Amino acid sequence: MAILDNHFEDLQATGIYLGCHDGSCVSSYYSIVGNLIEGVDSANVGYGLEVKLGSNGEITDNVIFDTKGPGITVYGFEEGIFAPENLIERNLVIGSRNNATLEVAGGPAIVRNNIVVGGAEGGIYVYDYQDRGLIRSIRVIGNTVIGDAGPAIRLSDWAADKELELTGNAAWQAAGQGPPLPAVIPG
Repeated sequence: MAILDNHFEDLQATGIYLGCHDGSCVSSYYSIVGNLIEGVDSANVGYGLEVKLGSNGEITDNVIFDTKGPGITVYGFEEGIFAPENLIERNLVIGSRNNATLEVAGGPAIVRNNIVVGGAEGGIYVYDYQDRGLIRSIRVIGNTVIGDAGPAIRLSDWAADKELELTGNAAWQAAGQGPPLPAVIPG
């Protein structure tokens, strides 16, 4: 499935939503490329784009800004480290009013060469969705991240034995908001 070169403006709900919340339906090998999503407000979360549990593909070359919830969220897989990965690459994602701007809630995933600006809970935030053990095989590489209210890069549930990588990112943090990068994790 491909979602290519669209312009979404002043949305009242999540712009692009793939899969089912519980993983009972999935979108395999999707391509979300070259889209513009500007302005998402909703009585609920109000994502720019959301890829639910068990879905995989690529999110590349999109511009997403002014969302109530995350600009981009991917949830990963429960079935293990050999699941196909989500690729989030070369996107410009600016300013979630209530959440982190780019969220990776499980792996496998590659988050590479994105520009991420601001976010109430962080620029890039990697965490384990509903404590399901989804943090594994995640690489956050070569991104440029500017933090404001939340930290530039925020990591949760990382450990040495989960094939996780945070390499070559440029991060800047607004004064008084803490360090731009997370503390060192052994291993």
